[in-house]
Amino acid sequence: MKEETHITSDKWVMELLSSMPDTAFIYDSSKRLIDIINPKDNLLLGVDIEKVKGTKISELGEIDPAFADAARIIEEHIHKTAQTKEVYTFNYQVTKDKTYYAQARTVPFQKDQVICFAHDETPEREKEKEITRLKDFFQSMVDHLPVGLLVKDIDNEFRFEFFNHQLLDFFGDSVVFKLGQNELELGGPRAEIYYKEDEAVVARGEPVMYERVSNDENGNPFRWEVTTKSCFTNSDGRRYLMAVTVETTEIRKREFELEKTKNALALALEAGNISAWNYDIEKETYFSLYGETLSGNGITQQELQKIIHPDDVKKHNQMMKDILSGKFNKRKFIFRFKQGDSYQWLETYVNSIKEDGKLMQVVGTERNITDEVLKQQELINAKSNLELAFSSADILPWEFDTRANLFSSSNKEAAESQNMSLNEYLDYLHPDDQQAFRTSYENLINGKKKSMSVEVRLAFPGQDLRWYEINATASKRNRDGNIIRIIGIRKDITATKTKDELIELREKAEKSNRMKTAFLANMSHEIRTPLNAIVGFSQLVMQTDDKDEQESYFDIIETNNDLLLQLISDILDLSKIEAGELDFIYSGFEVAGIFNNMEKVYGARVKAGVELISELPDRLCLIYSDKNRITQVVSNFVSNAIKFTSSGSIRMGYTYIDNGLRFFVKDTGKGIEEDNLPTVFDRFSKFDSFIQGNGLGLSISQSIVENLGGQIGVESTLGEGSEFWFTLPCEPVML
Repeated sequence: MKEETHITSDKWVMELLSSMPDTAFIYDSSKRLIDIINPKDNLLLGVDIEKVKGTKISELGEIDPAFADAARIIEEHIHKTAQTKEVYTFNYQVTKDKTYYAQARTVPFQKDQVICFAHDETPEREKEKEITRLKDFFQSMVDHLPVGLLVKDIDNEFRFEFFNHQLLDFFGDSVVFKLGQNELELGGPRAEIYYKEDEAVVARGEPVMYERVSNDENGNPFRWEVTTKSCFTNSDGRRYLMAVTVETTEIRKREFELEKTKNALALALEAGNISAWNYDIEKETYFSLYGETLSGNGITQQELQKIIHPDDVKKHNQMMKDILSGKFNKRKFIFRFKQGDSYQWLETYVNSIKEDGKLMQVVGTERNITDEVLKQQELINAKSNLELAFSSADILPWEFDTRANLFSSSNKEAAESQNMSLNEYLDYLHPDDQQAFRTSYENLINGKKKSMSVEVRLAFPGQDLRWYEINATASKRNRDGNIIRIIGIRKDITATKTKDELIELREKAEKSNRMKTAFLANMSHEIRTPLNAIVGFSQLVMQTDDKDEQESYFDIIETNNDLLLQLISDILDLSKIEAGELDFIYSGFEVAGIFNNMEKVYGARVKAGVELISELPDRLCLIYSDKNRITQVVSNFVSNAIKFTSSGSIRMGYTYIDNGLRFFVKDTGKGIEEDNLPTVFDRFSKFDSFIQGNGLGLSISQSIVENLGGQIGVESTLGEGSEFWFTLPCEPVML
């Protein structure tokens, strides 16, 4: 009966141990392992259970050296429990592919046995490390915010409570900050002014913004900043004053440069006898902007129709229709307007100004070119007569005998009169134009073309390199129909080519000026938007004790901090791109690691109902390139996909292509309209004004990919989703 009771009791104990979440190791009096109950992989780490049963704990280190230290600790506590019959709790760790942590306790069991209960604490330890890392990260983030941050204790005579490193960078040695002291105690040329400002802000009870200018020894301004001061009350009832300082030196300098540009533009308009006007879309009325225009103090569309030449009315109406409908952003026409008793020719440029894709206003210029038109007409008549004279006199004609392979010319001044061969003629051509001439010639000889027309650069002996238009046709064939003689004419077109190059340079200069103006306007708006949100919601945080509201405000502040940091980072990258100094650091790395990091960073950011999926080849891939820049481009793609995808999936990965890799991020989001696809990678391109972002990320991504020698692109269907991709030339090593 006692034996049956003992067996039943042992069975009940084993069932109880099996139901516990911990792994139980049962040792006998000689410290041999009798049994393992509830074995856990994160505790055994691949050790064969059957292999260790019946062995002493001290032998565990011989079976697996990774357990040597842990075995020594466990053996020590088993011995103590066996001697004292007391329970001991302790910790140990095992390092294999990574470090695993466990909490254990030794408990006396039956007469001379000991149970060691072990619990895997690795997840908890990793969480603690992550919390510590995040705490350090947020502290570092505050220290490296692109704004100076200062907190003073109002109830302690405005003594310094906190300041970040950025504030020290702003002021350098010109201002001293020391915790526990105020500005009056530390002294300084503006100490009393700052102290009175603090008192005024507290008395006012709302944020106050101060704009400051610092001058050098000669009294010239060299630094500008904007400081916003606001008060808040902590949960313990103490009152604090927070000052946020943003340096605006570069913005002010650019404003001065913009003013200089405006003045220079005014001088240029005046020197070119150009006037400017704008068109009020709502009033359908033209007004003068600069100089004397037909608009005067205002002229309606109907009134303007009365002074346009009847033959130009339809053309003028079509021009305004194209601009107002958005079909064209800019147009150039020449119209005749009646002034006095005669019509004057006016050269008109018109341009549309848009914000977020919406037409805001129409501006244009006009220049009286009546004298030029009359002279041009005279030149056309003269040119016609001159061309007739040239044709009659056979100016610079040439012939080519295909059988003798020789050029000839009746004009002794022509280089072709020197009886040169085709190869000799090609030697005088610019190397880049030789193939074009040869192809055009062969097409004529082979019958693919009836005539030959090509523009090339030639430098005959004793002459400079010049552009020529060469035209030719077959003049004689043999009985088999093969061409045996070609006649042609050579025309100098250097002046035309030079003019085209000058026009191209002027257009590039005008475009550069417009881009600089747009850049300043965009950056002023983009910087103020998150900054105002940071300041405003920082105040709201301190005005409420509701933890849910505070968390909501903290989320908004954190989001705008990220936006501001991203904007500054994009501006720095953009500046490096403009200066041609974008740095690239090459190294060898495994490609899949980029997407593993993406899952960790963006996994929690996707909206509910959206799945972030990595689609990677089965084999690992090593390449030699700039990992950080590639990560930057993929991150931009994923971040954009998250913004515009509310359901479905976001798939990211890479595939092998000839001589490299193709990276992609494909989503099931809202997609992009077909008309917007050509400008996706332009700076400040935003097709949804309600989505946060500055429109620089994709432009920077394009520059990075092109610098790496690859190509970038997008395919998208409105309402179905988009796929952004880029190729990377490299020599992948597959493992």
